[in-house]
Amino acid sequence: LGGKKFTSRSEVISHARPMLEKGGELSEEDATFVKDLLSHHANAATKVGPGIKSIKAGCNPKWPDTKCFVLSRTDGTEDDFSYIKCVNLLFPLEVEPSAGRVTRGMKRKAEADLDDPVAKRGPGEPTYT
Repeated sequence: LGGKKFTSRSEVISHARPMLEKGGELSEEDATFVKDLLSHHANAATKVGPGIKSIKAGCNPKWPDTKCFVLSRTDGTEDDFSYIKCVNLLFPLEVEPSAGRVTRGMKRKAEADLDDPVAKRGPGEPTYT
C-alpha cells in the first residue's frame, strides 16, 4: 500500500490514523497510500467514479464525529469512504461461534464461499505493498 509493506491490521490503521488526525488535503505520498487502500473497498469503483482529483481527511455529514477520507472527483463531486472497511477486507476478522465475536478464519471462509479473490491469498498472514 503506497509502496510500503503491512503485515497486520494494526500497522495499516497506525499508518492511516495520523493522516485523518492531521486533516486537510493529503500529500501525494499519503494519497497514493489511500488510493491503494481504497482499491480494497467493496465498492471501490463506485467510490472512485470518473476519477480522483485529490483526497483529504474529513467527515461524513451523517456522522460528523467520525473521521474518514474524502475523495474529490474529477467531475467536481465528492464521496467519502471508511478506511476500516478496506482494512477489514485486507485483514479479515472472524467470529467465534460461541462468543459471537469476529475472527479472521471465519471471515476468510465466508469470503471463500463467495469465491472472493481476497480469500485466495493462501496460508499465513498476507503482506500488502
